[in-house]
Amino acid sequence: MEVALERLRRPAGPPGSPDPWLEAARTVQRVRAAVERAGPETVALWRRGTGPVRRRPAGSVAPPSLFGTAAAEGALPADAGLQLVCRDPARVLGPLLRSVGGALFLSATLAPVAHHQRAFGLAERTVAVRSEPSPFPPEHRRVLVVGEVSTEYRHRARDAVATAGAIAASLRGITGNAAVFFSSWAMLDALVPVVDVGGRPALVQSRTATEAERAALLDTMLRAEGHVLFAVLGGVFAEGVDLPGAALRGAVIVGPALPAVGPERRLIEDWAEAQGHGGFQTAYLVPGMTRVVQAAGRVWRSAADRGAIVLICRRFLRDEYRALLPSEWVPERTRDPAAALAGWWDLRAD
Repeated sequence: MEVALERLRRPAGPPGSPDPWLEAARTVQRVRAAVERAGPETVALWRRGTGPVRRRPAGSVAPPSLFGTAAAEGALPADAGLQLVCRDPARVLGPLLRSVGGALFLSATLAPVAHHQRAFGLAERTVAVRSEPSPFPPEHRRVLVVGEVSTEYRHRARDAVATAGAIAASLRGITGNAAVFFSSWAMLDALVPVVDVGGRPALVQSRTATEAERAALLDTMLRAEGHVLFAVLGGVFAEGVDLPGAALRGAVIVGPALPAVGPERRLIEDWAEAQGHGGFQTAYLVPGMTRVVQAAGRVWRSAADRGAIVLICRRFLRDEYRALLPSEWVPERTRDPAAALAGWWDLRAD
């Protein structure tokens, strides 16, 4: 009743517009439900926010806010808010999975099995693993590693020119449509303006692209006119899209996409380390390399597809990173990907 009266006294918008009071109530219910079932694996994290403060126009009515008057009036940064960080999904998923008769997990990125088994909260004796061989002929695949540069944050500025040169050389070696996937938006913003694409038309993923704009970009790639797509690992163009045949002949992956260091990742890392599961592997390595494999999968969509992957960063030569690449890959180290790929496309042209 009090909510209904308050809605009448302070309408937050014209009739038919979204009801912020209802959204606030639903948010409270979701938070309450999550807190009630949460255990020690869940931590509440308050973000003060680092983005710009967006103040409401004078005279407009502020919608209700869970975080008080300051938030309602727009005096907090747009990225401020309360976050519940689940440091161990096994404590939530395990009981749920044990309550059903069985579950089937099917993916090309469920390696390493032990990591995902722990994340799902499944005991080893209850899991049966079946691994099918790759349907893609090995002669249709080249995987190159350029290990002379580092994309680690501390070396990124130092190696920027060399990294841009390695990308350009990779593009010279790929005949037809190519994609360059960066491990972060910051890297994309820094390197795209200085990469020599050799006069080829370029497409660049935008943070603010609409669904229609994304669809138009994919349609352009499907026309197979020799474009270069610049995008980010873990983004919409690196996972869950089909670019078969000539729509994507090769992908250049610039660095393993390890999640950015921050409070939530530190919480996950510390928890995993305390449980004896390997903090760095759990919080950073496995998620980052999973994004690499997902992006590479855009190149081969059928047994007839032929393509190349170029991995740029010396970390791809380290054992802990190589162990998370598909077992059927045979990475070849090269200083010059253009020379390494010369002639290979002619022998396998459609």
